[in-house]
Amino acid sequence: MSTRNAKQKFYCAIDTILMDRTIDKICVNDIIREAGTSRSTFYRHYYDKYALVRDYYNFVVRGVLEKNSNEDLVWIDGLILILKELESHSRYYRNAIQPEGGLHEHIEEITRHFYYALAKYHKVDLAKWKHRAALEAYTSGTMDILVRWIMEGMPVPAEEFSELLETLFPFSFSIRCYGWKVNLLSGLHY
Repeated sequence: MSTRNAKQKFYCAIDTILMDRTIDKICVNDIIREAGTSRSTFYRHYYDKYALVRDYYNFVVRGVLEKNSNEDLVWIDGLILILKELESHSRYYRNAIQPEGGLHEHIEEITRHFYYALAKYHKVDLAKWKHRAALEAYTSGTMDILVRWIMEGMPVPAEEFSELLETLFPFSFSIRCYGWKVNLLSGLHY
């Protein structure tokens, strides 16, 4: 079986399973049974179930951004697209996001990478401890409120939630006004 076919089967399997159970309540046997593949095929592609969830997230987000990318896509527009994806599959993401080992840590890593790149672009002196601390606090705060937004059923629309995140950014420059065409895909590896 080709890598592409195997991954598609695993993506469909994890998508189906996470609609009904949280990531901590499933095991690799559940995934391979749903995918109709073998254990060796699973481990040829993934270290564990969390690696599959991270890979599937990257695949989905990359597809959303590539489908919608154009010359005028600024970071906040990309964020809105990602948040709308989360909204459209809210039960899946609510079941996939866990504090340890899975999607939560992965999104936090991507977020941290992105915010540091954004700060560097705007020539924020990251050698200063207070600037790094502000970015770390913002990253942690972003993750806390994102998880809360997901777990509480996304009580405000994606656009409104993205405005909140934008207004809380710790530096004084206007992110949207600069129109920086951020490579939002840079942190997504699969």
